[in-house]
Amino acid sequence: MNNSSNPTIIEDCLRFSMADLKRLGFFKPNSVVSDMLNWSNSNSSIRIRVDCIRKLMSLEYVVDGERNMKYSVSIIERKANLGKGAVKYFRCPVCHLLCRNLYLYHGVFVSRRAMRGAMYRNQTRSKRDRMMPDGWASEDFIPIKRYGKTHYRGKITPYGKRVKRYQNIVYRCGLRATCWLFHKLRCDR
Repeated sequence: MNNSSNPTIIEDCLRFSMADLKRLGFFKPNSVVSDMLNWSNSNSSIRIRVDCIRKLMSLEYVVDGERNMKYSVSIIERKANLGKGAVKYFRCPVCHLLCRNLYLYHGVFVSRRAMRGAMYRNQTRSKRDRMMPDGWASEDFIPIKRYGKTHYRGKITPYGKRVKRYQNIVYRCGLRATCWLFHKLRCDR
């Protein structure tokens, strides 16, 4: 595993999946379909050519505005676990494992397992940050549970325990707690 302090974040990599290609109509029986695939979050595009007869997918794209990449990825079909139909997989060009998603990593589309040292964004967060939803420290964040009760018959509920834990974390972090949740706590007492 890569010990880098800045690992590759999997969610930030360009990717496409077998489901995306199927939805876009690349898998027509006994045909060859070619089209451009564009990503909305970047200016990148890729020409994909799927040959359903030879079970092969050709990729053509430009990396870093200078290197032209052109290679093929095998498409493998396996029987579905329910006995009806087949499930299509890519064979990763680096590690040769079957996968359903390919990610752009160091200029090549590979499976997640071939990405050394890559992590999901949640894996880079501390334990305390994982417990809180994204944006929990912002002023406009208001956690709302419509019918949540912090106490029932004088005992604290599981929801109340989470509220208390949230309150302690915010207090320890030194943040101003001016959200609806704390107003609700004061009103319930």
